[in-house]
Amino acid sequence: MAVRDIDLTIEDGEFLTIVGPSGCGKTTTLRLIAGFAKPDQGRILFDGEVVNDLRPKARNVGIVFQNYALFPNLTILDNIAFGLRARNIPEREHAKRVQELIEMVKLEGKEEAYPRELSGGQQQRVALARALAIHPRVLLLDEPLSALDAKVRLMLRYEIKKIQREFKITTVYVTHDQEEALSISDTVAVMNRGELLQVGPPEKIYHSPRGDFIASFIGISNLFPSKRRSPERGEVEWEGLILKVPPFDPNLEEVLVMVRPERITLSMDVQKFSPQNDLNVLEGMVEGRVFLGPTIRLALNVGGKRVIVDTSDVEKYRWEGGEKVYILFERKDVKII
Repeated sequence: MAVRDIDLTIEDGEFLTIVGPSGCGKTTTLRLIAGFAKPDQGRILFDGEVVNDLRPKARNVGIVFQNYALFPNLTILDNIAFGLRARNIPEREHAKRVQELIEMVKLEGKEEAYPRELSGGQQQRVALARALAIHPRVLLLDEPLSALDAKVRLMLRYEIKKIQREFKITTVYVTHDQEEALSISDTVAVMNRGELLQVGPPEKIYHSPRGDFIASFIGISNLFPSKRRSPERGEVEWEGLILKVPPFDPNLEEVLVMVRPERITLSMDVQKFSPQNDLNVLEGMVEGRVFLGPTIRLALNVGGKRVIVDTSDVEKYRWEGGEKVYILFERKDVKII
């Protein structure tokens, strides 16, 4: 069974992204919506209408595939117009529509070109215009940017979102790229092993993940498996140290503490920090650093565990390894998973 117990509502005009690792069931879910696969049980509804028995064409969905699926023997204009002609819409009625789409995806002057004469990014724009040409009820995008280089992916990411807003079209986007999912979506749905684990706005998925899989998969997390000490005071024990955390469920015996790398600060001199009820101070040793342009990512050994810290103070932290440092994070920056 590829997917199990999927219960998902997508609002009119919403941009929802399904994200998860390879083989988690996200593309199968998209195929079920499109009509390329039929569920063993349950219902798929468009505006309250059950569409389980409708063929893909009858569902009127626009689809953009990972490999573009353009017709190599047709010009760009004819590729975009293909769905309209297949529906027997007269040329005079759809000519204006096709030209508007060509302008929208910034391919003016390429109307008579063939797919092989375009770059990957331009081909993807043609595929998007072709999907929109038929006025679809739902736009489905299956890993549409994964074959492109990083710079083109970033550019097209914003263009797709802009076009989606202009058309106010309900959109389901599938990707394994967590950053892409968070940056482009109104709502993110995280899947793993055929199950839907959490659905919500990108900010909630990132800051309040439901479970250790999401905490690890979405972004980078520092996870501290801890034992209950005082739920009321917000105290847990990790590797013999007391961590100050938000108050938590007293029924929990074991507590998984999460701190994002950007919420941690560093110091060589812990003496300048006066004792605070809400401040956690842990001693560590620098293992290495990675330059990421506007940020530095440091790996530290803290109690035998690797802790990742992201800092924008690129000039300050030029440590290479072996330096003794202190990591500091406040109670409010801790999330209980």
